[in-house]
Amino acid sequence: VEIQRTGQVVAVSDDSLTTVTPDGHTTTFRLTPTTNRITGGFEPSQHVVVLGVVHNGVPVATAIAEQDAVGPDGPPMDYQLPT
Repeated sequence: VEIQRTGQVVAVSDDSLTTVTPDGHTTTFRLTPTTNRITGGFEPSQHVVVLGVVHNGVPVATAIAEQDAVGPDGPPMDYQLPT
């Protein structure tokens, strides 16, 4: 199952990223060495877009980008991802 969340980073560690959507929905994504970080590091209060898959009930991020980087003029989130 593929998922996409747009929200604000509320917590980040080496292996997880937690976001909250404007309507208050919190999602914690597992980060892996293959997670594509489109704009580098992330920190609390940044607005991001996260693409991921649910694996054994756990959301796993496949790509993360600053929201501004993927606006109408930015590259699509699946840009240069393996297919």
